Order: sequence, then C-alpha cells, then structure tokens
Amino acid sequence: MSDHVAAKISDLLHMCDLIFRRGYSEDEIEAAFAKYDLDGDKVLNEEEQRKMQDDLEGQRVCLMYCKYMYVQCMYVDC
Repeated sequence: MSDHVAAKISDLLHMCDLIFRRGYSEDEIEAAFAKYDLDGDKVLNEEEQRKMQDDLEGQRVCLMYCKYMYVQCMYVDC
C-alpha cells in the first residue's frame, strides 16, 4: 500500500471517529457518504471529496453568518 493511500485511509478513519463522537449513527454516516459517492464504489474519490468539502464549508459559513445575524440557519438549528 502506498503512503498516499495509507494517509487517505488514516484521514477517513479519523473523520469517522470524530463523527461517531458527535453522536451520529452508522446509518446516518453511511447516508451522508452515499450522497457524495456518485459512482457507488463506496470510496470517495478526489472529486467526490472536493464536493463534500465544498458543501460542508458552505454549511459552516452559513452557520457562522446565521449566528452573527441572529437568524435561523437552513442547515441546522442554531
């Protein structure tokens, strides 16, 4: 296994651990990943990962804006 692949696996395991610690179930995590796994191979390629990161960043920015403006966020209950 190449160092690049090993690093990707390590990053994924770390991310899954963080998600589990926040109280999400395995089914919720699988559903979230399935949304971005466009080719259905159960692995997020670079393009799929980029789309997920872009969406998550958009949600983060929206949440910060909503908290600043004291308005309801469309992604989560603020």
